[in-house]
Amino acid sequence: MGLKNKKKIIIVVIITLIISISTVSYALWTTTHIQTGQNSITTGCLDIKFTEGDSINIINGYPITDEAGKKSKGTTFSITNTCTIPVAYEVVLDEITTTLADSNLKINVSGSREIEPVLLSEMSETTPVPLSDQEVSSARSILKDVVPGAEASGQTGGKKTYVLRLWINQDITENLGSGKEFKGRIAIRANQINKNDKILVNNIIANNPIQTETPDFSKGCPNDSESCTSGLYKAEDDQGESYYFRGAVENNYVKFADMLWRIVRINGDGTIRLILNDKIDTDSMFNYFVPSSKPVHEKVGFTMGNNTNCTQSHPCEVTYDSNSNSFNNENFGGTNSDIKTTLETWYTNNLKDVNEKIATGYFCNDTSSPRYVHNSNSTAFVFYGAFDRIYTDHEPSLKCPNPADNSNNIRTYGGIYKLKIGLITADEMNMSGLSWYEPNADETNYLYHDYWWWSMSPNYSETLARVFEVYRGHIYRMDAVCTYAVVPVINLKSDIKVTGNGSEQSPYVVN
Repeated sequence: MGLKNKKKIIIVVIITLIISISTVSYALWTTTHIQTGQNSITTGCLDIKFTEGDSINIINGYPITDEAGKKSKGTTFSITNTCTIPVAYEVVLDEITTTLADSNLKINVSGSREIEPVLLSEMSETTPVPLSDQEVSSARSILKDVVPGAEASGQTGGKKTYVLRLWINQDITENLGSGKEFKGRIAIRANQINKNDKILVNNIIANNPIQTETPDFSKGCPNDSESCTSGLYKAEDDQGESYYFRGAVENNYVKFADMLWRIVRINGDGTIRLILNDKIDTDSMFNYFVPSSKPVHEKVGFTMGNNTNCTQSHPCEVTYDSNSNSFNNENFGGTNSDIKTTLETWYTNNLKDVNEKIATGYFCNDTSSPRYVHNSNSTAFVFYGAFDRIYTDHEPSLKCPNPADNSNNIRTYGGIYKLKIGLITADEMNMSGLSWYEPNADETNYLYHDYWWWSMSPNYSETLARVFEVYRGHIYRMDAVCTYAVVPVINLKSDIKVTGNGSEQSPYVVN
């Protein structure tokens, strides 16, 4: 009986799809080809190239899934800085003619910036970029980014490349989609960055030349026996191009919510990652309780008992309700670790009044498992991703692997999260100049503290579950039930404005 019912359900779904397609007469949307080859526009310091034209048309298109939309060709364009000064810009989608509601359209961006499929209506409205040949009805701000300048006069600066895709949301109904159209154009609005710019991201880029050397992550930075170049470096994360601070940095101070923070990095999505310049708790366990039916490995999880894998395509998002001043694991149902509870309690007591300035950012509790080892007593050692990257390979990364599946095809702890508050990863510690090996970073490193404090990265598990932590510039691994200090990490939104110059005496003060 169960099998027959299952067949009936499948037949009904197929018939419904066929009726929708035949009634509405949808056809695949395509990007309009204005001309063959590349369209090149040079203005000021920016050389902008559209490989297939800058217009996007959807006429008689049919609804498709996000998976299909992300595989569509899209519109590819690149932005190259021809000047020595960094340039900040905004990518705008000008809507020329549309009878399709923005709430019925999905947009996705890949390349130098990753934006997962989202309704166009959720993008911020902005002032249209004036067009000489067509009237613009409205506009949406797709992304904001910065392209660095050249290091010396006469050199070409940085380059960013994007692919923008637009399609009709699969949930659209027949009466909303039939006979509708969308015509728009991609436009770039740019401004040169100067040291008086009030946008925090622009200040960071303008005041810090990008270091091009490849750091030696096996050694601390700086240290007594060997010098290293402190400053701002570039690396890829899962959202695009990130800029991180390393070594003896003295201009990354931020005053926010009446507390002093340090800038860890500009994330690939343009938000700014901050770490508190002090601890909030000196004796917090990472995790103590695991149900007796669960393995000890789960103690390394930021949450346990998740009912879904926390992955790049489905990050486990912890929402914050400013009305009730509370957090909720509603999209994955995991049980909190001790340290997650500590962080969220502190947030509700200290950051609720500035919540609108804090972005929901990506955090990595990397429970990928590159190696399983059994000792002579058949005890299983699970070595997590950060162990090999930092201890074995000396190649930390800002990219977070998807968690490894267990025998039930689901990793019930840890993974990739979207949070209002979390912890620094061991990879970020290592990239900042803290090291597992001697010589360690000395007290001039901006993350040097004279106490033990936790990271968010699992190390390995066997009869004990161990997590990375740090003391005086040296990265260690300790049992999750040990008690150490908690140093919170948050992400400021990309459009945050500040005063000050980032020094300890005159920190960036968030307006």
